[in-house]
Amino acid sequence: MKKSIVALTVLVSSLTGSAQTCDCQTAFDFTVQKIEANYSGFKDKVTAANQSEYRAFTDSLRSMAATTVYQRHDSCHSLLTRWLGFMKDGHTYVNMFANIPTNVNPDSVRGLYANWPVVKHTSASFATYLSTHKKQLKPLEGVWQMEDGNYKVGIIYQKGKYSAFVLKADSLYWMPGQIKFEVTPKGNVYEGTFYLRNHVAEPAVYDLSHITDGYIQTGIRGTWYKLDENGKLLLKNFYQGYGVASFKQLSPKTNLFTIKSFNGNYRRLIDSLIIANDSLLRHTENLIIDLRGNGGGSDYAHYPLHKYLYTNPYTIYGMEVYTSKDNIDKFRALAVNPNIKPNEQEDYRKWIALMEQHPNQFYSREQTVFMSDTLEVLPFPKRVAVLIDKDCASATEQFLIEPVLNSKKATIYGQASAGIKDYSNLHWLAIPNTPFELNYPTTRSKRVDLGLGIDNKGVQPNVKLDSNTKDWVRYVQQEMEKS
Repeated sequence: MKKSIVALTVLVSSLTGSAQTCDCQTAFDFTVQKIEANYSGFKDKVTAANQSEYRAFTDSLRSMAATTVYQRHDSCHSLLTRWLGFMKDGHTYVNMFANIPTNVNPDSVRGLYANWPVVKHTSASFATYLSTHKKQLKPLEGVWQMEDGNYKVGIIYQKGKYSAFVLKADSLYWMPGQIKFEVTPKGNVYEGTFYLRNHVAEPAVYDLSHITDGYIQTGIRGTWYKLDENGKLLLKNFYQGYGVASFKQLSPKTNLFTIKSFNGNYRRLIDSLIIANDSLLRHTENLIIDLRGNGGGSDYAHYPLHKYLYTNPYTIYGMEVYTSKDNIDKFRALAVNPNIKPNEQEDYRKWIALMEQHPNQFYSREQTVFMSDTLEVLPFPKRVAVLIDKDCASATEQFLIEPVLNSKKATIYGQASAGIKDYSNLHWLAIPNTPFELNYPTTRSKRVDLGLGIDNKGVQPNVKLDSNTKDWVRYVQQEMEKS
C-alpha cells in the first residue's frame, strides 16, 4: 500500500537559502537504527557481499550529517534520502508530516519555503484578471481545487507556460501565491513539474483531455476540479472520487473500467461501480481496465475485479512480516481503523497475537506457495486488456502479478510498471525534532526467495505502447474488436 510511492528527488535550489536548523546527526542515527531494526528488506539489501560497502557509505554520510551544512532541514532531508537510496526500494523514503508534531515549531516549517517562487496575485486580483480577460483566457486558466478541498489554486498562462499558484492550502507547507505546479502543452499532453508537500520537484505528464468536462486527472497526484466565478464546481453530477474510478460502455462489444487509485478511501466507489455494471460486464465480450497512473493502495480494493479475469487456479506466493515492536504497532493501528471492516479488524487482532509470540523475526501464517481460490469461470468478458505505465506500483502490481498474469483472458498493454512491490505494507515513524517522517515496508514477499521478485524491474507488458500511440484506449479497443 502506497502512501507515496514517488522516489524523492533533490530539493529545488530556491530552498538553499533556508536557515531552519535541526540536529541532522541525531536524525541520521535514528533513521539508520530504525531501518536496520525494522525494514523487512534490510537483510536482502545488505548482505555479506556488500556489508563493507554499506558500512563505509553509512559512516561517510554519518560524518557529513555532523557538519554545519547539513544542520538545515532541506540539506538534512537530502542526506537522509541519499542514504535510503542504498536500499533501492521506492517504499523507503523520508516525507514531510501530514500533521506537524507538537514539538516542531510551525514557523520553522514555513521558513523552509519562505523564498519559494510566487505568482503575485491574491484571490481578489486573480478574480479581476479572469473577469477582464474572459474572452482571451487559455484553456487551463481559472480557479481549480483538489477533490478534498484542501488545495485551491489559480492557473495563469505566462511566459509560454501555465503556473498553478496557491490560493488556499494549509498555510504551513504552502502559502498563498506559491507555485504548486507548472506545465507546458506538448502534443496531446501537458508536461512540466509538480511540487510535493515538501516542495520536492516531481516530473509531471498530464493527459488533460477532460479539461472541457471541468477536471484534470493527474494520476497519483489526484484530481483537480474547476470552479466557476461563484466558487461552485463546473462539473455536473459530481461525486466523491469523480475521475478516479469510472465505467463506460465504449461500444456494444467493449466496456472501459478506469481506476486511477486503489486507495482504501475509494474502495466503496470501486465496489459500487462493479455492482452497478455487473450485468454489462457479464454480457459484453471485451473489457479494458485502464490502470495508468494507479500508484497502488489497498489489495482489498481490487479483489472484486478478480472474478472477471479468473480462468483457472493459480499459484500465490505468501508474505512474511518482520515482527519488531514498531512493526507490530502498525498492525495495532489497523485493528482499530474505522475504514477497515470489522471482520478484517478481528483478523488483524488475531495476527497481532501470533506476531507477539514470535518477536523480532520473520513470521507468516501462510505457506510459501499455495493455490488461489477456485472461482466460477465467467463466459464474459472473453477478453480483458489491462493498460499500465511506469506509475503503476505496489497494490496495483499485486493485481497484475496475481489475477492478470494468471488469466488466459488477459493481455497487458503499455509500459513496464514501477517495480515496487516485493517489500510492502508501509509503516511510518516520526524522526525526532524534525518535520520528517520515515516510511518503510514491514512485510516481504516469498517470491524473493524463489528468484521471482519484481523490484526495480516491474511487470512487463505483453504489448508495448508509448507516446507514438496517441489514444491507447482507442487503439486497444480496435485491436480487441478485430477478433
